Amino acid sequence: MRNQEKKEKPSIDSVSLKVHYAKSKSLTSQNRSFKEAMILVWESEDFKEYDPLKIVFTNTGKTLYADKKAFMHYLDGDFNLQALVNYTECDELYRNTVDFKADESEFVVEKGSLWKLLNKKLLLIDDDNHIETVFSSVFEIAE
Repeated sequence: MRNQEKKEKPSIDSVSLKVHYAKSKSLTSQNRSFKEAMILVWESEDFKEYDPLKIVFTNTGKTLYADKKAFMHYLDGDFNLQALVNYTECDELYRNTVDFKADESEFVVEKGSLWKLLNKKLLLIDDDNHIETVFSSVFEIAE
C-alpha cells in the first residue's frame, strides 16, 4: 500500500491578519496559525504593552473586536475558536466623534468610546452600560 500525500486544506493553521491599534498603528501577521498570532499579539514582550482594537482577516475581511478578556479565555483554553469568533465578530468598529446621548438613555457616552457595528446596529462596548443606536455622522471607523 502506498502512502498518499494529503492535500492541505485552507485552515486556521495559516492565516493572514492585520491587528489595528489606536492612532493608526497596526501589525500584520502572515502564515502563522491563529493561535500563534494571538500569542504574539497578546503575550509577546514586543506587543503586550499595546491594546489592540480589532483584528481583521486580510483574505476575508472578517473583523473581530479585540476583547482582551475573550482572547485571554481563548489562549487559556476556556473558549474554543468558534466561541471566540461568535463573541467578538462584528461588521466594523467605530468611535463616536462627540459626546453622545442615545434617545432612550440618560447616559452620556464620552467622545472616543468604542462601538461595534453588528447587523446595522451600533452597540456600545461597555461592561456596565448597554446602549444600542443606529449609525450617524457622529461615528467614524476606529483605526
